[in-house]
Formats: sequence, C-alpha cells, structure tokens
Amino acid sequence: MAIKKMGYFKTGSIPGVDVYARINGDRRKTNESVVPVWYLEGNKGLILIDTSFNLEDTRALGIEKECRRKEEERLEVQIKAGGYKPEDVRKVIITHAHFDHVGHMDLFKNAEFYVHRNELTWALLPPSWYPGYISSFKKRIERVKDRLVVVDSPEYQIDEGLKVRLVGGHTPGSLAVEIKLGNKNICLCSDNILLYENQEQKRPIGLFHNLDEVLGFMEKLSLICDIYIPGHDKKIYDVYPGGCVQECPGRISGAK
Repeated sequence: MAIKKMGYFKTGSIPGVDVYARINGDRRKTNESVVPVWYLEGNKGLILIDTSFNLEDTRALGIEKECRRKEEERLEVQIKAGGYKPEDVRKVIITHAHFDHVGHMDLFKNAEFYVHRNELTWALLPPSWYPGYISSFKKRIERVKDRLVVVDSPEYQIDEGLKVRLVGGHTPGSLAVEIKLGNKNICLCSDNILLYENQEQKRPIGLFHNLDEVLGFMEKLSLICDIYIPGHDKKIYDVYPGGCVQECPGRISGAK
C-alpha cells in the first residue's frame, strides 16, 4: 500500500516544560506543547501515528487545568471533519506510551496497534520516578491484545513506503516513523526531537532515558530522511498550515 496522503489532526496542547524540551533548560519556564496526530492515507484505509491525550489521564496526573483542547479539536471530531470515520483507521503506530500518545486507543475498533517490545515491557510496569506513563495504559493494551502487533526488530516494515525504526532515547522503546511520500523520505521523530531547534541547534531533549541514543538519532537523521518533523513544536502548524504535508515541502533535514 503506497502512501498517497499525509497530514495531521490538531488535538490541543499540553504544558511543556523547558527542562524536558532542552537539555539544561530553564526549570522555571513552561511553554505550549502542541499535540498533532499524524495520519497516512493509502489504498486500504487510514493509519494513525499515536492517539493524543485523554482528559481523564490529565486529571489523574494533576495537569488538567494546564491542558488546552477546544471542542473541535477532539480527535474523533477532527477525524470526521477530515472526511473519515474512526472505523476507517486500520493501523495505529504507538511511537511510545506516554499519556499524550495513547489517550484514545479505544476509539479504533478495527485497527491493529503497533508498539515496540522494549516500550511495552517498560510501560506496563514503569518506575514511579519516570514521568509521562499512566496506569490506565495496561487496561487499554488488554482491550486491544487481539489486535496488538509487538515489534521486536530494530526496523520493521509496516506497509509499502512505511516503516518504523527503534530509536530508544526518549524512552526505551521509542519509535521513529519513516514515510516515503512521492520522491521525499519523511521522518516523524516523535519526542526524540521535540522542537525544530533541538536538531537545528544540536541541543538534545532534556527528558531522556538514554542520552547516547538521542544523540545517535540526531546524528543519523539527515542520512535517513529529506524532511524531519518534530514531536510537539507549534511551528509545525506554520510549516504545514493546511494540515497536509503535500501542500508544503517542509523543512529539509538540518536546514535552519
């Protein structure tokens, strides 16, 4: 299944902490961390990359008042506004299992879910000191266990023009998603590159499980893609104002 179209759904924002976004960042500074859900359209239905955050989870984490989501930014509303239905989603790639990536898994009754074994093992019983994970993830995984694809290899081809790469770094099983769209190779970096400036200024993220893996990914990024897209930078909406990658060539890897 060749990828014909790539875009995003806007699903609100969560509080960003500067020290998480940039190594040696300002502990007193916060910013808006947007949460786009990327989608890929092919011949056999829709593929989503992650499923945004759930307001019940933000309440449990004590950050509900700091999160922002308009009614029209609810994921199911965005999907329908884009001309699709939740049942059109056939595959969901979980780049990692932090709360803002697994919030709406239950919406997609027809979808297979792809997650790396390293992430699944860690996320089902995470240490209490590591931020971002939620206890409800275990129940969500249980509900989709018959449609769960556990990735074991460093690279895994999901469809024609679509593969995931084990990066680690941010979390033990973090995945980057590589897409062939036309004559461009695009990499969705997820949270190993939170902001464009992480790569442009060679300043890695501050919230990491393994810094060497983060740095290794940053070093090879220009070799594996023409265009990279960070996980939570609000500049994404300026680079791709129409919500569709085909409408704008985007930033070339390493460009400022």
